[in-house]
Amino acid sequence: MNEPWLPTRYTPPLSDDFVTDGDDLIRFANMAWTTPEVDRADFKLYRWQEWLLRHVLEKYPEDYHDPKLAGELRYTQVCISVSRQNGKSLLGSLLAVYLLLWKGGQVLSVANSIEQAGIIYRRVMVAINENPALRDMFRTSETRGISSKDFRRSYSVKPNKEAALQGLAASTVYDEQWLIKPENYAAVVLGTSAIKGVVYGISTSGNENSTLLAQLYQTGQDAIDGKPGLERFGFFIWQADENASVTDDKAILQANPTVAEGHMDLEQVKRDLLVLPEREAKQYRLNLMVAGVDDIWMPQNLFNQCLVDDDIPEGRVVFGIDRDHSWNYATVTAAIKREDSIHTQVVGTFVNPTKDQLLEICLNLAAMNPIGFFMEGYMLKDLAQDLQKHGLRAFSLSAAEVCTASSTMYALCAQERTRIRRDPVLLFQAGRGKQKYKGDHWRVVKQNQSDEIDALMSTIFAVYGASKEIEVGPQIFS
Repeated sequence: MNEPWLPTRYTPPLSDDFVTDGDDLIRFANMAWTTPEVDRADFKLYRWQEWLLRHVLEKYPEDYHDPKLAGELRYTQVCISVSRQNGKSLLGSLLAVYLLLWKGGQVLSVANSIEQAGIIYRRVMVAINENPALRDMFRTSETRGISSKDFRRSYSVKPNKEAALQGLAASTVYDEQWLIKPENYAAVVLGTSAIKGVVYGISTSGNENSTLLAQLYQTGQDAIDGKPGLERFGFFIWQADENASVTDDKAILQANPTVAEGHMDLEQVKRDLLVLPEREAKQYRLNLMVAGVDDIWMPQNLFNQCLVDDDIPEGRVVFGIDRDHSWNYATVTAAIKREDSIHTQVVGTFVNPTKDQLLEICLNLAAMNPIGFFMEGYMLKDLAQDLQKHGLRAFSLSAAEVCTASSTMYALCAQERTRIRRDPVLLFQAGRGKQKYKGDHWRVVKQNQSDEIDALMSTIFAVYGASKEIEVGPQIFS
């Protein structure tokens, strides 16, 4: 078989006509599966997904020379690595149902966060609730897990903490192993071995901090090479060639089997890649390990292509506000959305401001009847609260929202959908920002301790605010 959607590397089966539980799971899925996006009548696994399930669920034949292994699943650990948006959550949920129905006992979903692990869990819950036969077998709950009515089978979500995972005897489905700590994974594997269970992991590639995933990649390659003792470790990876361009057709097809099989448009994927930082494009779409945690926040040419000399259009604006840590400087930026573009302009930069002075500045700007004021909660939470007391719409952004604001600014600049009025302070600071990653999210921070980026951040917050569809109620000014 030489299909374009095959993995770049994978552990070969014991024989060409290997025994597998994958066929039964595939028949079950194509007959009875429901997802939040697709009704049962319209659901159909892709060929690459069927291929993978057959190989992952390979079994030792009944006449195997070692009677202790005859009829058992070949793999006790499996590492699957594929780019984002290729259906990892679907595969994870199907493997969780396999463990629940075929193997029984306790089954866990684990990810870097409860919310991430809950994605697979909710897919399983929907499939059970929408199937009358499964609904008669199981009790489901949003928060208390899924259990069979005879209490012999259960499925739940656990946090990615060693203490929570220690001593649990359960088969496990991992999501995004590149974010998992080795000691947490080891605790799960140890518990699984006590019941002859299985650990399935599905992940995109990682970075230099992804110690566990790097270890699994090396173990997987050793298993492919036939290293003794690794026959029961399964490894399946879709990955572009090292140093491939993020817009190279071959590289995209290598790492994205859904595209290679023709179910996603290659040209659309290439267009989407243009709005991602190169580091994210390589990791999430080419499925390559990326080095370095901090990168320049945006190539200078992307920012420069958005610069204009015109004032922003008239109308109701959003204001973004930021200050430096020492209260040496603060900047206010206005932004307004016009058709498919967002126009920004620095309103003013202030030296040695106090919170009361910033409040007075914002109250004066309130005469323009703005849509709202956006600022980082960590830096200016008190200011936001004071503005709210005056009846103004003030948004105190969380750490996660600052990350979203940063990536929103990048995407809009890459799409040439921002019109940034030239300002000397902003132009200087634009080259002083870098990306700071935490997990799979990033935000703009200053490159050096002595740098200031208040004008840059206020512009990012203003663009983020203007990009949101805000329901505007009555405005009260005092």
